[in-house]
Amino acid sequence: EIAYDSASVGLRQVIAERITLGGEDGDYYAVSGRQDWISSDYAIGIARANLTPTFRFSNGSTDSPVKEFDGLPDVLVESVEFEGLAEGEELVDGVDYTISTSYESINAGEQTATITIEFANGGTTNDRYSLSNGGVYTFDGEITAIPLEDSMFEPIGQQEYTGDQITPQVTPSSSATLLAGNYE
Repeated sequence: EIAYDSASVGLRQVIAERITLGGEDGDYYAVSGRQDWISSDYAIGIARANLTPTFRFSNGSTDSPVKEFDGLPDVLVESVEFEGLAEGEELVDGVDYTISTSYESINAGEQTATITIEFANGGTTNDRYSLSNGGVYTFDGEITAIPLEDSMFEPIGQQEYTGDQITPQVTPSSSATLLAGNYE
């Protein structure tokens, strides 16, 4: 039986706990000397496993993020699953890795969404895994416009009538987000 001296990534020694001879005539021969040894002649590398993330966006899609305009460039990611993890292992957002997201602008319309993942050590590799695509993933996404009838207008307020034309200052907002622009 042969095993590595450690399961960590890097060059490792091979440990042979028992050596048996195989083949048709294996029963006719024996291995003399110690049967438990660490090889000093062989160093074999263990490579990091490559992880490929699958993102689930707030609109339920895994292919194309879509969100309603909220004045922020954030791509709304509900969850991340990693293909290539060892059985029974999971990575926890904010503990094992961080995720940053951004549309190319805050404006409504079709645009590129970028998601970047970094391991807790600040890189795209840790002691066991590496991220595909250097940890940067892009998607064709969209920010949908808010229909004006769904927006709210702040009250103009009471003004004293002086006989002059009244020019109210209108400030549209939606869900406490001030919508920027010139509303004359």
